[in-house]
Amino acid sequence: MACNKGGSVVILAALLMAIPQISLADHRGYGGHYGGHYGGHYGRGVPWWWIVPPLAAMATLPYRSYDPQPLIIQQPAPPTVIVQQPSAPQSVVQPGPSWYYCEAPKGYYPYVASCPGGWRPVSPTPPGVLP
Repeated sequence: MACNKGGSVVILAALLMAIPQISLADHRGYGGHYGGHYGGHYGRGVPWWWIVPPLAAMATLPYRSYDPQPLIIQQPAPPTVIVQQPSAPQSVVQPGPSWYYCEAPKGYYPYVASCPGGWRPVSPTPPGVLP
């Protein structure tokens, strides 16, 4: 059973107005006190004639409900994968071992520590043969 918001307010107001009446019924007709005073209850309780008509008017107003917003779940992007082809090994022709000769002072590396004029690469020669 569906109940709009205005109907709920009317039911709640009726229940709230019944609460003072229930507490008065507990006194068993003694006027609100347990002795000495048997007068009525003047000025107590909720003035229902002020509250009920506006609440009844509100109950007839249309209740405007809104559709819930759609739930959007965004999946994280998959990681980017880059596949590279293995490069072909480059064949580098290694030159044969070289010796380094210095003109001034005359000699080969590592026998001469420094060469101010620059080292000249030479192909190795058998021992005892000078270039």
